[in-house]
Amino acid sequence: MADEDKNLSWEEARELLGEVIARHEGFYKDDSRAQRNNNPGNLTKGNGCSEFDGGGFCRYGTSEEGWDALHHQLNMMENGTSHVYNLAMTPTQFVARYASSSPAAEQAAYAAAIAAALGIKPDQKMEEKVDHWVTIDGKHVLLSY
Repeated sequence: MADEDKNLSWEEARELLGEVIARHEGFYKDDSRAQRNNNPGNLTKGNGCSEFDGGGFCRYGTSEEGWDALHHQLNMMENGTSHVYNLAMTPTQFVARYASSSPAAEQAAYAAAIAAALGIKPDQKMEEKVDHWVTIDGKHVLLSY
């Protein structure tokens, strides 16, 4: 859980987000889809994913490959190359897209867990807590809110 008075580096935030996602996607539950597929994020599209299970979820050869794919997806959110997710989203907005088929109560619990891990409220933008680098006119600039 993050310190409420301190911004997180992107690496810290990515690890926290990844752990919350893995927990809520069932990766640590014996014989869950996420565990069977070595896919902690239950990704349906991801870097390095060439094999899918019957439900369309990526199947990775090792859990390390699955973690790498999840981290890649989260890095795209941070660096602005994701067409779906970004740090200007609140945990509630993120979960509404990431777990769109989950019941509302599960989405609320998921968003609350992300918010708690980052040290923000579910309706607070993640970028307000996470320092991240952007490129402006060819120069790398640290954004800190």
